This record gives sequence, structure tokens and C-alpha cells, in this order.
Amino acid sequence: MLNNIIDRDEILDKLLSALTQRDLKSNYALIGPRRIGKTVILEELERRLAKKNVIVTRIDFANYSYSPKEFSQALLDSLTEAYRRTLDPASRLLTQLKSGIAEIKKLRRTRIEFDLTLDEGGNLVYTLRPTLAKEEPRYAESFEKGFSYASRLAEVSKNRVVIMLDEVQKIVEWTNLNGMKSVMDQFRSIIDRLGQVSLVLSGSRVHMLESIFGEAGSPLFGRFTLMEVGPLEELDAITLYLRHALGADTSEAKEVYRLVGGHPFYLRVMAEARIPKESIADRYRRLLTEVTGGLYLYVNYILHEDLGSRIMETYYVKMLRALAHGNMRISEIAVRVGAEAPWLTRYLTRLIEFDLVEKTNGSYALPDQIVRDYFRFNYPDEEPSSEETKV
Repeated sequence: MLNNIIDRDEILDKLLSALTQRDLKSNYALIGPRRIGKTVILEELERRLAKKNVIVTRIDFANYSYSPKEFSQALLDSLTEAYRRTLDPASRLLTQLKSGIAEIKKLRRTRIEFDLTLDEGGNLVYTLRPTLAKEEPRYAESFEKGFSYASRLAEVSKNRVVIMLDEVQKIVEWTNLNGMKSVMDQFRSIIDRLGQVSLVLSGSRVHMLESIFGEAGSPLFGRFTLMEVGPLEELDAITLYLRHALGADTSEAKEVYRLVGGHPFYLRVMAEARIPKESIADRYRRLLTEVTGGLYLYVNYILHEDLGSRIMETYYVKMLRALAHGNMRISEIAVRVGAEAPWLTRYLTRLIEFDLVEKTNGSYALPDQIVRDYFRFNYPDEEPSSEETKV
């Protein structure tokens, strides 16, 4: 078991069982907050599936903003490499694949596109076609190409193919590309035509993904089994903390758990920043207020990723600052930020879409304690006065 896999065996066992049954084709979507451990689960699942001779590949949108063409190329290359790893080292086909992969690498340096397929014997067949720099990109065609190859690979190899896409919500951004406005409808069409190919998707935009996968009327509704990846239970959180906090004891681990909960990333940041004789409260504040602090950097990262590089100059931050000091109705928020309530609705809607704010019974709040304390500690003058709270 990998060092960071704690309390995820139930999820892994379920996925492994379903994805290795030849006659059962299942698709899964793992959803949960950032850094909750979804990628670690995918990495371990990939390792276990490969040991069972499944052709498995993982594309991570968090590390690279793929265009549809780049995505399909990456998928095609990684599937070919995964297929190669399933073959007997003495296989004649393996030699052919190695030669084909070498040719692919050469072709990628030229202004030539190619279609890669497999014949009935499992041999690589690629067809070349010249491209012009000014040619209009065929995004929809590119998106579909890699999946078509995956289906053909499963058919010829007689093996299950599993494609993992991490931070898959990035695909939604392709709607701005020519011909990709209905990318989710296209994705549904691709999924419905896949043969012995299963998809395991993951993403951290919980609100968005619940809508995409779980709401009737969405193109992908009913095509994935949703699996929520949540915080660790107390005993598992203590185990993780002690694994990374040199010199800590169980009593300290329990206190850290009560402070930051069972989020694996928060626990690790607290553990790795441990300084002997520094109180847990002081360490927590240091990590949230110093510009090099792990929690300070984390909050700034998610704010800039979600809301753009000029986030600190907008009403978004003014609202987040206000909400850090308690739940508020929109009329209260309007007083705090100096704007008309109806005008703020679109800002709040976007904050909800990015999981930074939640709305319950007409009241808005910051659900993540780390984000909440970041604004409380760094903007202490934002505390509402008694007159303002009576609005």
C-alpha cells in the first residue's frame, strides 16, 4: 500500500472489482474538495490495475491545460505505451509496437498529423496526412480520436481498457473553442459508443460535477456512478498526522484533528511544519499568515485559480472577507461591501459554483475553515460592528 493511502481501501476495492470484470462495463466519477486524496486514489488504482494486465492510463488536467488535439494525442500515446507493458517481452508484436512508438515520436516533430489504429493482429497502423498551419482546428474530431483508438485497442487486445481523467472539469472550458459548444453532448455520444473501455473521472469542483453527473437533464446523467471522497475519520487522521509529524504524540494529533479536521492535505501541512515547543495554535496561525506558509499559499492558489489574477481587487474578496466573520444574508453582505444587494447576486453565484461559498436557507457562509481563518487572520479589521449585524 502506498504511503499516503489511508482509509481508502473501500473505494479502491470497489473500483478494482468492477473494473476487472470482463462482462461489467462501469464508469465512475470521484468527486471531493481539492487535495482530499483523489489523485492518490487514482495513482494506486492505476498501479493495481496494471498488475492485473489491464490496459490503463491516466491523463491529469491539473498539470497541463490540454487542447482537444493535445488531449487526444496524449491519450493515444499513453494507451499505446500501456498496451506495450501488457505484452510478453519476447513477443514479436512488442517489437513492432516499439518501432511504431519510435516513429510516432519522430512524426510529432513534423507538420504532419497521423491516425493511429490497430489491425486484426494487433499491429500498429498509422496513416499520415500533411497539415497546414492556417487550417481551422478540428477540435471535435480530435477529441473523439483518442477514444476511438481506445475502443479498437480493447477489441484487438481482448483486454479491458481503463481511462482515468483527473480534474476532468477542465473539459468544460473547451466550450469556448470553435465547434465545441456542446462538448458534454459529444462526450456522452463518445461514452455510449465505447466498447470494453471504462472511464474513471475525478474532479474538485464539487458543485459543478454534482450538476454534470447527478442532475437529470445533464448529458452525462446516469452514465457514471458517483463516489464522494471525503475527509478522514479521526483515527485515520491521527495515523496520517503521526506518520508525517516527527516527534508528535497521539494527544497532539488529536488536537490538530480538532483544529483542521480530517482533510489529508491540511493534516500533512500541519505535520511537516511542526517546530518543537511551538504551540499548535501558533503554528496554525503562522501557516495561514506568513507568505511562505503552506496554508497561506494554498488559499492564495485556489483564489487565483478560480477567480483570476486580479482577485484581490474585486468584490469577490470583499465578500469573502465579510463572510469569514460569520454567516450573512445578502442584505448584510451588501452593507459590508458597499454595493446593492441585487448586483451582488452574480458574484455570489460564481463563488458558490467554485465551492468557496455555500447557501443555506437564504444565508451565505464559507464552508472551508482554512479559507475562513485565512481571511479572519489576515484581515482582522473586517469584524462586523454591532450596528452592522442588526441589518
